Amino acid sequence: MNINTRIAMSAVSIVTSLALMSGAAFAAFTAQATNTGNTFTAGTMTLLLNPTNNMSQTTPLFTVAGFMPGQSKAALITLKNNGSVDASHVVLHAINNNPGTKDISPMLNLTLINDPSGDDTINNGNRVDPSGDDGVIAGPTVITSTGWNDFDLGFALAQAASHQIVAVVTFDSSANDTFQGANTSFDLTFQANQ
Repeated sequence: MNINTRIAMSAVSIVTSLALMSGAAFAAFTAQATNTGNTFTAGTMTLLLNPTNNMSQTTPLFTVAGFMPGQSKAALITLKNNGSVDASHVVLHAINNNPGTKDISPMLNLTLINDPSGDDTINNGNRVDPSGDDGVIAGPTVITSTGWNDFDLGFALAQAASHQIVAVVTFDSSANDTFQGANTSFDLTFQANQ
């Protein structure tokens, strides 16, 4: 046997010995513990409109006939977070205007009023504020203004919390005879954001 063969056999011998020794080192006792059933469920964000009045989402806040320039009509809006996640802020997401053949919407101004105590009432379309603690959130601004899009109402809604605001629509006193018989309908879309 030549020297190269002997070196190769020695190398094979050494590698085999190391493999056997390392296998023996890993043959020690072991134990395992398993934690099972880990689950995650996403929270929910559910915004209700006027839930205490048993009002459906499709019941109009305003149904006004015979509206005259200079007149105002008010409606209470209670927004409730019925989800499992807090809302960091609430916005008036959009006013979707559906004008009639003669459009009155350029003459309708919306004012949103904060009612933190929730004590305002509406009497014949007029707002009554017994505590006098309310402040204007925005307006009066024409309902067709893009400034209403994603307008931050300035309050958060914790889980299961409610907040009341008042919407006042005013027929601009500068409306002339071209607006006689004009009409529109519009949708208010509110959005709660985490």
